[in-house]
Parts: sequence; structure tokens; C-alpha cells
Amino acid sequence: MTQSESKVCHPLSAAQNGILLAQVLDPISPQFNIGQYVSIQGRIEPVLFERAVRLVVEEADMLRVRLVEQDDGQRQIIDPLFELSMPFGDVSSESDPEAAAIKWMKSDLTQTTDLARGPLFASILFQIAADKFFWYLRCHHIITDGYGGGLFIRRVAEVYTAIVAGVPVQQGRYSRLENLLEEDRNYRASEQFQRDRQYWLNCMADCPVPVTLSTRAALTSGVAGPEWFLRRSAYLSGPTTASLRLSKTRRGADLPAMVAATLAAYLYRLTNTRDLVLGLPVTGRIGALARETPGMFSNVLPLRVFLHGNMRIVELVEQIAVEIGRSLRRQRYRFEDLRRDLGLLAHHNRLFGPTINVMRFDRPIQFAGCCAALHNLSNGPVDDLSFVIYDQSDNGQLRIDFDANPTLYTPEELDAHQERFLRLLEGIARNPEQRIRDIELLSAGERQQVVVEWNATAVEYERDECVHELVEAQA
Repeated sequence: MTQSESKVCHPLSAAQNGILLAQVLDPISPQFNIGQYVSIQGRIEPVLFERAVRLVVEEADMLRVRLVEQDDGQRQIIDPLFELSMPFGDVSSESDPEAAAIKWMKSDLTQTTDLARGPLFASILFQIAADKFFWYLRCHHIITDGYGGGLFIRRVAEVYTAIVAGVPVQQGRYSRLENLLEEDRNYRASEQFQRDRQYWLNCMADCPVPVTLSTRAALTSGVAGPEWFLRRSAYLSGPTTASLRLSKTRRGADLPAMVAATLAAYLYRLTNTRDLVLGLPVTGRIGALARETPGMFSNVLPLRVFLHGNMRIVELVEQIAVEIGRSLRRQRYRFEDLRRDLGLLAHHNRLFGPTINVMRFDRPIQFAGCCAALHNLSNGPVDDLSFVIYDQSDNGQLRIDFDANPTLYTPEELDAHQERFLRLLEGIARNPEQRIRDIELLSAGERQQVVVEWNATAVEYERDECVHELVEAQA
């Protein structure tokens, strides 16, 4: 790229504009920092690793973007002189090297990103032991999403492997930024955009107020520091994971439908709400150009669910599977546009309640023969509750992250929701034929408290009097 090309200002995509608007409303918040790290088992050569990262960053326009102010608003430019800082941290001498590295990463995620100064991408390689490394990445959500981060990681692994083997690296893997923006403009000017818009307007006609399990009002700004969201993580037991996978095989409903049905049933049991709107994060990528290039495409679809206590779980799963299939065909229509269509933007009203997200990693990652695994640290803002399931697709255990808005939920409340949700999911996995109202939700201690202790209201009276006489005496 020439120096003159670097001065070309590009408009933001619809997805980027949505992120920018939210960040402008809360400019000091770090909640749009998305972070993850890759644990690599084996020996990594830091110099060669840095070379691989630099080569892939040069390929990926979006990772070299920063914003500039123009007369007609914010624009983005690609910096050809991108100064990638690739520090190397050896924490192997620490008493707990892994904890030391993770503590540093979580602290880094609290840093406010200057969208105009850049860079909006940061990376560091930690040495945990002689044969173990952590590679940490932080990006502002305006330049890429979780899916794009995964593409970047796999490409670095591919390039590093080639460098170590002495094989020439074929560059030019990713599409240019202007091609992505052109595709976005073409979609928004198309008849398909109008059809998608009408579908969502019909779907969300007379939509209910989003359900929440909190009794408090959320703060709209000022949530910063390491507590901008709460997280609890758990692994499903082997039998539960196997049952969920078996149910998928037998009934044709995939994992997202199963866990979305569990969340819908959970909300119904706690609120008795029959018309629910869940949030369903999706990649927002249709077509090879978007699926193969890092960038900000992700979207959140409203998943409207109708249910009642007499409904069997399998019926609920089938309903949700059909709705997810329909929604995915219209996943490019932005939820910010739909909020505007429904008149929700002016009052900062939400479109959906808790979200359910299933993230699949269907291919192993290796750096020159060294096996690697991805670990998420932050997916971005959490409006209410977020349930994220990580499916390695290797018949291993499923991991679930329970994230909560700390202005709505206390750590103790999140612990309770995690315990109940897991109990509900295990019950559904064992017997998906049962009715929603019959699934055991309370623990033995909670049942004792609700059924026995809270109903222990009997009072002994010494005098033999009728009820109306006792009322008269009290009056």
C-alpha cells in the first residue's frame, strides 16, 4: 500500500456504526475490548512467532484501522505504518505462572482504547514454561468480532507453521476493507434488505417487554474496570454432554436449539412469562467474502419464543429450531436497525432479555505441531445475563460461561442462577420428553426452605375461640 492510499477515508459499516454509537455514549468504558488467549503446548520461537503475527496483520486491513473525524462524521483509515508491538513476557519463574499471565491479561482488558490514535489491536506472547506458552490478543470490537479473531488465530498458526518449516508464505489471504464495505452497502440498498426488514417487523410486532431476572435498574454508563461484567464458568458432566449430543443426533435439533430451549424454560419457570424474546448472537456472515475475512460482522437476533408449562421440552426445542433456521437466513439485518424501526432507540430500551450463544470450534489448532486451545476472556458488553457455550466438537465436555451485568446482579445471585440453570439443563438432557412444569429446578435446600420453612406459619392459641372472635379481639 502506498502513502497516498493510506489517506483514503472509508465510511464505517452498519455494524461498526452500532459499536461506535454505543462507545460514544460511554467513551471511557473498556467494555468493547474483546479478549482471548491461546494456550500452546510445546516450544514456540518468539522471533518467528512475532514475524508470523506481523505478516498476518499486514494481510488484515481491519486490524490496522483507526478512526478519524471528518465534516460528515467518523471515518476509518488503514495505517500502512502500523507499528505492531509484540512484547514477550517470561513468567515461568513466578510461583503460579498461569495465574500471573491471566492477571496481566485481565488488567490489560480494562484499558480504554483511543479509537483515533490506535492501534485497536494488541498482542503479547507469554512463556509459562519451557514447553508452554500463552498468546494473548485484545481488539476493540469495532474492528473485529469473535469469529474474526478465530480466523486471525488460525491464519497465524498456519503462517508460523510455514515459517518454521521453511516453506514460502503465500500472502493476500484476506479481502480488502473496501470490498467488505462495498458488500455491506450493496446489501443495504438491495431488495433482500427490505425483505429482511419486513420479516423482522412482522416477527416482532407487539413484542413484549424484555424479561429480566433482576429487580434493579441497570446503569447506562460508568461501568468500568475489572468489574464491567461478572463471570462464572462450569463444565457439563460427561453424561450430560453425551445426552445432549445424543439428543441432537436423534431429533435433528442442534445444540443451539437445545440450550436456547433450556434458557426459555428457565425464564418461564422463574417469571411465568409465556412470550419471551431471547438474544441469539450470530456471525452475521453470509457469503465467502465475509466468512473468510476478519472484521466486525457479528449481530444479535431476537429469538421470540411462545411456551407454557404443559409443553414438552421436545416441542419447545422443535419450535426454537425452526425459528433459528428462519432467523439465520435474515441474520444480516442489524438489531440496531430493528430497534430503530420499533422506536426503542430513543429511550435506550432493549430488544431482548438474556442471550444464549453457542460457539463452535470444529477444527484443531496447531503451531508447527504444538497443540493449542482457545480461551475467552471477554466477548464485549453484557446488558443483562449471557450464557455462552463452548463446543469443541471433539466429544469432550461442554464449557458454559455465565456472564452478568454487575449493576443488575450480585455474585451470589449469579451463583444461584448458574446452579439452577445447570440443574435444569441436566434434567432436560436426561429426559427431554418431560413437561416444562415438571422439571426439578430447586435444590434440596431451596425446596426445604420454600415448601417447609416458609410455610411453617402455624401458631398455638391457648384459648378455645372461633376465628371471628380472634379477629374481633385483634381489631
